[in-house]
Amino acid sequence: GQAKDYERSFPDNQILPFKLSVESLIEFNKKDPDIASIRLKFYTFTGGAHGMIHHVSWNWHKTEKRFLSLSDYIKTDSAFKNFKSRVKSAVLKEIDLSFKDENWIEQGMSQLKDLSVWNIDGDSLVLTFAPYQLAPYAAGSIEVSVLKP
Repeated sequence: GQAKDYERSFPDNQILPFKLSVESLIEFNKKDPDIASIRLKFYTFTGGAHGMIHHVSWNWHKTEKRFLSLSDYIKTDSAFKNFKSRVKSAVLKEIDLSFKDENWIEQGMSQLKDLSVWNIDGDSLVLTFAPYQLAPYAAGSIEVSVLKP
């Protein structure tokens, strides 16, 4: 987003006005040869009090030759409600007591599209939430693993 905007505004400048670095690339699901599940974590600093951690994930079904979506696993509103409840319980166990705010957590995953960074790891789905999505920045990125629906 910001990098593309800057590039359009200053096409002759080859230096980004902010820091961008890849922090990690993790492969999940090494048990299932049909599915590749990868998460990229990167960091940007555009000024201000602190930088920001970002995550992107891909889940590729090799045999079907297509990217998987969470709706492949969660097909109905009631299934989403049940899954969200299990994710919320896992998050509440994961984060420090001082960061627990059930309203913040509820708002941060109110729709299926809010669970955009997820990976497959065997019988589980690993969900990763950005800072500020479920808790203050100081809580960092939150990662939980729950059984597939």
